[in-house]
Amino acid sequence: MFLIPDDLPPDWQPIDPGRERKLAAQVRREVPQGHALTGAGFTVLAEYLPEDTVLLDAPDLTPRHYLIHLSWGKDPADPHPLEDLRDLAGMMGPDPEDIDDVTLWMHQDSESGLVMVQHLISGRQIIDALDWPEEALPTSTDQLKDKGWCQITAPLHPKALWDGVLVPTGQVVEYWVRPVIDDFMLLRAIHTPGEAISLKQLIPPRGEIFEFGNDLMLQQALPEGQYCRAVSPIHPGHGLSGFPAKTGSDS
Repeated sequence: MFLIPDDLPPDWQPIDPGRERKLAAQVRREVPQGHALTGAGFTVLAEYLPEDTVLLDAPDLTPRHYLIHLSWGKDPADPHPLEDLRDLAGMMGPDPEDIDDVTLWMHQDSESGLVMVQHLISGRQIIDALDWPEEALPTSTDQLKDKGWCQITAPLHPKALWDGVLVPTGQVVEYWVRPVIDDFMLLRAIHTPGEAISLKQLIPPRGEIFEFGNDLMLQQALPEGQYCRAVSPIHPGHGLSGFPAKTGSDS
């Protein structure tokens, strides 16, 4: 299975044949003796731009895909098997110390969709589409604004089309973060009139949806830590309200 450019997450890029041969030769020099890759045929599919990490495809091995960070002679490479190429988007990320802020964005008119933006100290922006309805993903918050998206700063009241008109669904949607960037957690709570509050963990992803009768039950069920409404996990309490840590500290 070969990736095409449109399949690659941000900051990954395909490589031309000349660059591929150079990287493949370097991989063979750095792979530890005795590893299955030393005797296998492989292709370098892509490289991660912020650092010298490459994605390999070795069709005769199981698993067949590996990530390797090249040191160019300083240390042996440590091949990391990749069970599913869909996991590639979550494998690489900026150093927590390089992140200045994290913001969440949704569509301004319907209050739907969800995009997370990591704002780096260098000024670069990393956009992660958690719920993006279009094919082309913007690369900056300016492009998000041009498409009618805005930053989430309060609970949402999503709308849906009814006879061609956007009308409120009656739900209230809140995003909550645990503001510890090296142990980041993003949760979505949906309050539906006459029904239980549903909570889903988006980062790290968990497929289960939990239901609670009221806000207090929801708060008591959250993992240990301080929470704030999803505006910025870097600056706790930047949202309109927050859940205190179970130790009793305030947001």
